[in-house]
Amino acid sequence: MPGLRHLNLWHLPQINKNAGSRINCYNLILGVDTVNSATDFFLGSNTNEGFYSCFDELYNPDDDVRVFVIKGSAGCGKSTLMGRVADYLSKRSFVCTRVRCASDPNSLDAIICESPEGAKLVMVDGTPPHVVEPKYYGAVEEIINLGSALDATSLKAHAATLRRLSSAAARCYRKTTGYLNAAALIMRNSKRIQDEYIDYEKIYNYVLGFAKRNFTGNSGEGEVHYRFHTAVTPEGAVTFSDGINNGYKQIISIDDKTGAVSGQILDCLLTVALDLGINTIVGISTFDTEELSELLFPDQGIAVVLDNKEIIPTRKIHAQRFLDTKGMKLHKQKLSFNRKMVDELRASAIKSLGEAKEIHDEIEKIYASCADFKSTEKIYKKLILHINSELFV
Repeated sequence: MPGLRHLNLWHLPQINKNAGSRINCYNLILGVDTVNSATDFFLGSNTNEGFYSCFDELYNPDDDVRVFVIKGSAGCGKSTLMGRVADYLSKRSFVCTRVRCASDPNSLDAIICESPEGAKLVMVDGTPPHVVEPKYYGAVEEIINLGSALDATSLKAHAATLRRLSSAAARCYRKTTGYLNAAALIMRNSKRIQDEYIDYEKIYNYVLGFAKRNFTGNSGEGEVHYRFHTAVTPEGAVTFSDGINNGYKQIISIDDKTGAVSGQILDCLLTVALDLGINTIVGISTFDTEELSELLFPDQGIAVVLDNKEIIPTRKIHAQRFLDTKGMKLHKQKLSFNRKMVDELRASAIKSLGEAKEIHDEIEKIYASCADFKSTEKIYKKLILHINSELFV
């Protein structure tokens, strides 16, 4: 029997499609998983395919939203500006989500804020590798140019150094991608070995039963949005779990030491959920973008996740129940070897990211030394006045 990815799961008459209200889909993009609860996450990550961006999920320019796109160099204060605005709005009852930077989880790539009255504001670092350009300039988006605070004359003296450092950082990122791609290929090899020992029909029936027991109502045509809760960073694999741990009544983790079954369960569950019109947030695996790491169902209060020490489950699904464990033992040595290789390759990827971070820090120091932060302070104060007049804070 072929893997569930290749089955037609779209006709499920045994499950009731009860009428239900449609969730505010902006909340799915915003990251508000339950009422008054925001969660930090990533919209881009270093992956086996290179930098993988979900920044088109950040906002819908056709919605009623005010967007500020920040341009400027490294070290000119883009993340600091967003953090200060988020802090300012949080004190005024806005729910603010902080979109983290995978290359430095302590920095921000974007903020998404919503007031109790429904006013929405987005700020985003619009520079590579996640370039954002206005679609409705002035009407929806505005550009904030922090580059105006830089002394271009002083920077010219550092041009050769900046070119050298930028090239060195790019090499580190290419190495990271190579290591992660090699690890993903090995993991796929392990999954192919295990494929014949998976009881796909049992998974299918389990997922149908799960949906029947847990999914209530529907949202019409189900909305799906993508993000990363876990990203490969210079600090290792970093997970932002507070929004899941605190925002969901049911947190079900899949205990899958082989990695063979969890992907099939998540794939099948996603297909069933969307067929039933259930709004879904899909977590993409930072290690292999063809795989999922979690499925969040905000209007159901349910999260189904891969086993992760940062996420506290209310119960577990044990993958072994769907496997012929006796048959798997025939490949124990091969699978163990593959696992060790994957661990070493991922460790090498993290080391390369650490090297890239050190180089990036040097680049930031050069730009910061040529920045007039009094000018950036003026930009911040002017922006706050603008936000107050726009959003009636």
